[in-house]
Amino acid sequence: MMDENQKIELFDDAGNAFEVEHLLTFEHENTHYIAFGDIVENDDEEAGVYIFKIEEKDGEDVAYIPIENPVELEEAWSIFKDIFFEDDEDDEE
Repeated sequence: MMDENQKIELFDDAGNAFEVEHLLTFEHENTHYIAFGDIVENDDEEAGVYIFKIEEKDGEDVAYIPIENPVELEEAWSIFKDIFFEDDEDDEE
């Protein structure tokens, strides 16, 4: 799997490339997910988060599949937030 903060290039629907960094890889109900975030230059910019399903082909090749089911996407987003922001909640206590 990828290391946190590893950068990769994704492509939008128009074929334009943009660079993102790996934020988190997690599992839910036997499905693996990966989350990437926009790379921002300063704290004033808002970063988008992109969550994909991970599919392995032939045990080696990995594909990142967009989540099209809105219920599954909401579940993945909720789990991502719980895990990713867990440290922030601990700091507040």
